[in-house]
Amino acid sequence: MRTDQVLIRDKKRGRDEEGEEESRMKKEQEEGMKMVKRKNYRKALDRALRRGWEAFITNLYSVTLTACDIILAFAAEETATQLCVG
Repeated sequence: MRTDQVLIRDKKRGRDEEGEEESRMKKEQEEGMKMVKRKNYRKALDRALRRGWEAFITNLYSVTLTACDIILAFAAEETATQLCVG
């Protein structure tokens, strides 16, 4: 085997090793991006659930107040009627 063939073969091996390193770094970077996306997705989901829960509690509180107001108004009306009649 001639020396120029050996040098060419060694040069190709060097490129392959560099290519492997680059592909490994690229893969690690992609995994890091996936992790960041997953964290952002989780934060967005948590935020949406929290806002939904807050809206649900607010509406529940509002409905409860409305129901209590109706009962109190009915009770007050009944009491007023009894006072007027009695």
